[in-house]
This record gives sequence, structure tokens and C-alpha cells, in this order.
Amino acid sequence: AVVSGITKQALLSLLLPDASVKLYGAVGDGITDDTAAIQAAITARRNIFIPWTSAGYKISSSIILKGDIIGEGVLGAQSKLVPATADFAAIINDSSQSLNRFRLENLDIDFSTATGSPTTIATNAACSGIKFSTNTGLYPYEFIIENVIVRNAYTGFNDVSASYMSAMRQLRATYCRIGFLKTNGTTMHYDNCFASFCKKGWSVTGTYNCVVSASANDNTTQDGTYSFITEF
Repeated sequence: AVVSGITKQALLSLLLPDASVKLYGAVGDGITDDTAAIQAAITARRNIFIPWTSAGYKISSSIILKGDIIGEGVLGAQSKLVPATADFAAIINDSSQSLNRFRLENLDIDFSTATGSPTTIATNAACSGIKFSTNTGLYPYEFIIENVIVRNAYTGFNDVSASYMSAMRQLRATYCRIGFLKTNGTTMHYDNCFASFCKKGWSVTGTYNCVVSASANDNTTQDGTYSFITEF
């Protein structure tokens, strides 16, 4: 059958379970600002796919997730987001909604261009790889973050949303001030997560039934001492 009266973008959107950001104008050359294109894909489809490119996708402000954000690749060679400056969170939730059952997978969030060096940690506390915040009663829940690395942020994985019943798997924070920060919430599982060359690997407070398994620090120091979980 011949399909007529439909654009290529519309047809591919029907065929693909997740909308490729390239259908909405993202380039992925590390130079073009792809923020608007990525956000346009999210607005149109909620769930998006970010194809791998060698240079990555430059962003100049936070990407507001409303559903799945799926990249491609394996740890160390995933779809890359390249923030232009080190003073904002690369991915944030929409705190006006109680977002649930979403996935973030196969992403490399790399602030090293903004900090000027792959071993320089961001100094602005607003700089996070992924940050979840909340309005009262609107908590993210039942989500999965898997196979994501955050480089050179102030806080790698920053969850102050009181989220609950969610899983964090195969994550790495490297050269961050704080690798993993979790405040409030319940029933969280960190599995096979790794903080390397961070000032502080983990800060977990006010979170009940928080399980950390097969996770570790390497060359992670706070005032000359090793730090791991501060509180359950």
C-alpha cells in the first residue's frame, strides 16, 4: 500500500516506539545547540531516543523529561550530552507532575568541556547530571535509571524529590563533588553503582529502606578520608 498525505517525520514517529531527536532537528556534532530540538521531541512524543554520535549533543539549558529518555551504547560509549556551561542540571524532572514509570538509559552526561578539563570538578552547586526535585505531594516513583555516567558535575545524581520505589543500576559518577545524593523518600535500590575521583561518593539522608548492593568508591575522598553512605 502507498501512504500519502503524511510527512516522513510523522510516519517515522508512528513506526518508532521512541521518537529520535534527529527527527526534530538535533544534529549531535557537539557544536550545534541541540537543546530546543531535544525538548521539541519530548514535547511531541514524551518518550525519546537519542542516537549515538561521536561528538555528542550540545545543550545550553536543562532538558525537562516527561517520559523515557533512551540513548544507545554501553557504559563508556553511550549517547552523550555535552552541557555548554557547568551551572545547570542537564536533565531535570517536571516538578509540576508526579512522573512515574519512566526510564533513563544509555547516557553519558559530560561537563568536562564546560569545566575545561576531564579532571576538573564543577564548582557551582547548581551543576548536576540528573536532578529530581518536587512540589509537595508530587514525587517521582517507579522509575529506572540505568547505564548512565556523569562526568565533572558538582553533583552527579542529585535526587531531593522524596522519590520512592525506584531502581538505579550501573551508574557512574566521576570527578564530581558528590557522586550520589539522595534526600528523603523510601524503597530505593542502588545496584552496581560507582563513584570515582569524587570528593564525596554518597550522601543519603532521610531515606527509608534504601538498599545499596555491589557498589563502590574509588579514589573518592572527603577532607582526606574515604566516605560512603552517610545515613540510612
